[in-house]
Amino acid sequence: MEEIDLRELFRYYVKRIPIMVLITLIALLFGYIYVEYMQVPMYYATTTIILVENSNEENNSVTQNSITINEKLVTTYSEIIKSRRVLDQVIAELDLNTSVNSLASQISVTSVSDTPIIQIYVYDISNKNAVVIANKVAEVFKKEITEIYNLENVSIIDEAIMNENAYPYNINKPKTILMFIVVGVVISFVVIFMMYYFDDTIKSKKEIEEKLGLAVLGEVPILEKLEKNSKKKRKKKKANNNITNSISNSEVYNDLFNDIDKNIEEDKKEEAEKTTIKNSNTNNKTYHKKYNHRRNYQAEKGGRQDERINSK
Repeated sequence: MEEIDLRELFRYYVKRIPIMVLITLIALLFGYIYVEYMQVPMYYATTTIILVENSNEENNSVTQNSITINEKLVTTYSEIIKSRRVLDQVIAELDLNTSVNSLASQISVTSVSDTPIIQIYVYDISNKNAVVIANKVAEVFKKEITEIYNLENVSIIDEAIMNENAYPYNINKPKTILMFIVVGVVISFVVIFMMYYFDDTIKSKKEIEEKLGLAVLGEVPILEKLEKNSKKKRKKKKANNNITNSISNSEVYNDLFNDIDKNIEEDKKEEAEKTTIKNSNTNNKTYHKKYNHRRNYQAEKGGRQDERINSK
């Protein structure tokens, strides 16, 4: 078997703490779901009976011999309680929708050490049903013992009592969730160990010398800092490229806006020139019109003067 370096194994575990935490959290989640939505609450009721001296005997005094016999009968009576003969009657009288085997699995019979006392436990999803079944089992058992052995040596000490505030015996949320957390931690340790054990990569020059039997002449270390620096450089270069691209894009936009401004200014100049030419044409027409009017006036005036001269 391959030897395991505990220090290396410890470092391996430390590096994979996030995996362990993740597995534990998943187990915790499953525990919460199980407690809140999947776990079925169960109740139980207890009836206590005792084996006493046979009341049919003339001598009613209790002797040590009778007590010893009753103690020996405890085991036999415990089996009779869960027998088909007793449970069939219980099912029939209570009109239960279940089988003998299913009902027998709900019943547990225990005896108090060194005493003729028998305790009958009945488990059910209903607190009321558990109480009713426990009392009926004790009642039917007492009647059947009289018929089987012709003895009346069974007496009921305590009957099961209905408790409205009874809490399911199998529900313990903190304990269940804690159990799932422990299971998650154990599973995470096992998973990490399996990953370590089946990892056949070479991790150090010592492993090369031990596994391959070769002498190491030199080594090229992989420095995490260099890797980080190279990553930073790549990120910086990428950022610079992005800045350069953004600058070039801004220059393109600036050139485009400058061209637009130039075109607008040229259009304004053209409109101003057209307006100037139009005004000059209008002024010329007005001048010519005044000139012609003056010329005509002078001609008419000269003609009038000629007519006066001729008349004289």
